[in-house]
Amino acid sequence: MRNDSKHGIANLGPSSASPIPPADAFNRAEAWLGARVSEAANTRQRKSRLKIQAIFLLMRHAAMHLCEIASLKAADFDPERGILRIADRDLALPQDVNHKLGKIFPELACHAENFLDCEPSQVRRSFARCASALGLPLGMLSGRVLRRERARELEGLGLHPALVDSFLGRAQSRRAGHAQFSQEAAQRLLRARIQRHDVLRSSARNVFRGVISKVQHRGILADIFLDCGGGCMIEVSLTQDSVQRLGLAKGVNASALVKAPFIHVSPLDVREKAINSLEARLDEIRSDDEASELLLRLPGGQRLCALCAPGCPMPRPALGLAVGDRVLAHFSPFAAILSVP
Repeated sequence: MRNDSKHGIANLGPSSASPIPPADAFNRAEAWLGARVSEAANTRQRKSRLKIQAIFLLMRHAAMHLCEIASLKAADFDPERGILRIADRDLALPQDVNHKLGKIFPELACHAENFLDCEPSQVRRSFARCASALGLPLGMLSGRVLRRERARELEGLGLHPALVDSFLGRAQSRRAGHAQFSQEAAQRLLRARIQRHDVLRSSARNVFRGVISKVQHRGILADIFLDCGGGCMIEVSLTQDSVQRLGLAKGVNASALVKAPFIHVSPLDVREKAINSLEARLDEIRSDDEASELLLRLPGGQRLCALCAPGCPMPRPALGLAVGDRVLAHFSPFAAILSVP
């Protein structure tokens, strides 16, 4: 391993045996570009390097195209809400990126209306210089790669593929199942997930994110209906005390978490009239002497996991399923835990 002593950033050379994870590479690039700004010899050089730093942050975290970045104006940035307004959507920014841009934009915006307009060739050269200095593959910092990896990160956070499409400015119908969110609902869900400080970490393998469409009160209990888009409606039963404590009401963003052992899987032709029944495709079966894990994919692209093991509700011998089968996944409204941002 080498060190870029000038910037104090670890550098893995091209001969390194272990490939660098994209997130690590991008974080190092951010640090390198920031260091370049602080080392600028004069105002003109500082302005140029600040512009490249801002463009990288927007490509990296907002998955913006260079043409979208070039048309940005100071009024399009709302630092109070951490939002960038572009032609067809609002983009939520992570808190640390919002903070960085809150310092960069005022310094650049005083020079020109389209203060991030930059020749594509200059951006490519600057990113290539950064990659070379850090020993990264030259194409790793391209706009295409940055957008692709940001989409993967958002899906890794558990966001529905239709929400990722909305963030990228793609038509939601590109995904199988034609899952749809209204623009307002999509932006609310994206902002809640991207900007959360206290991200809930849980061992639950199945997370359904959506907007509460109805709260039905029935004595001690209440039924919460969570609209997850694409016709996917999840029902969660809990106590009135939990409804009041969490402030659950129509329009509130929420997530339903279901542990894998509580997901029941049956052949699609077994039409059980169960609540929370979801059609899915069986993508993979992993088994050992103790347990079987079933990985499912919903029509909208979301992954589910069901587990069959001693003590679990779904016994292994009753499965009789194969990879590629269309199945029905279902769970009790009492098997889900509801969380809010």
